[in-house]
Amino acid sequence: MNRGYVKLYRKSLDAGWIKNHKLWAFWTYCLIKASYKEYDAVVGLQVIHLMPGQFVFGRKKASSETGLTEREIRTLLAFLIKSENLTIKTTNKFSIITIVNWNIYQSNDIENDHQNDQQATSKRPHTRNKEVNNLIYSEDALKVLSHLNEKTGRKYKLSKHIEARLKDGATVEDCKKVIDAKIADPYFIKNPKYLNPVTLFRPGNFDKYKNETIPLKVETAKSNLNSACKRCGAQVPDQDKTTAGCIYCENKAAEVRA
Repeated sequence: MNRGYVKLYRKSLDAGWIKNHKLWAFWTYCLIKASYKEYDAVVGLQVIHLMPGQFVFGRKKASSETGLTEREIRTLLAFLIKSENLTIKTTNKFSIITIVNWNIYQSNDIENDHQNDQQATSKRPHTRNKEVNNLIYSEDALKVLSHLNEKTGRKYKLSKHIEARLKDGATVEDCKKVIDAKIADPYFIKNPKYLNPVTLFRPGNFDKYKNETIPLKVETAKSNLNSACKRCGAQVPDQDKTTAGCIYCENKAAEVRA
């Protein structure tokens, strides 16, 4: 197995994972097992080409190495797959686990460190600052992507367009504001296919969207949101509500009386 270091992010505290000791143990086990570079692993008589962030997985071996039961590992694995932290490809002989977004959180930093160690000490602070800034941009880009996926119900992958706008000087809030505005835009409501990272964060589009009267659009969208009728409990637009309930439950009551 390849040796070296892996990074652990403090946002794990916010997610509450560290409080679930079994989940934390299995997640860090996966990070440590994953390869930091491409290499060929031999499984039985078969050569498996692994990419960075991948490793050959077996429940029995994982149980032996972590002290968790196979049932616990199966449950934890299902959780990490559902939360899109990793994926798994299974054959009849073995499985390959892939850490999602490994290149963002791990390999770039390792490669930069390797390169930096070969450079003069006087150049290291500049390189290190650039490296840290890139990680910040990547972190912020993930926040923006998460907001977009949450609002649209999609599962878009990280796009270079988002990170490029952040590097141009946009803030996470700027990006979220554009997303919220376009979700409330009648044209985008009719054409939801354009609610994607490429369209929203293309340079010309983003600058135009960012300078629109976004607060008005957002407030208008909020005012049109459905809420529960106090009489029948149905989710109806505010304009369809009456003092006694809503037009729908009143119509039903009128039909019953008739």
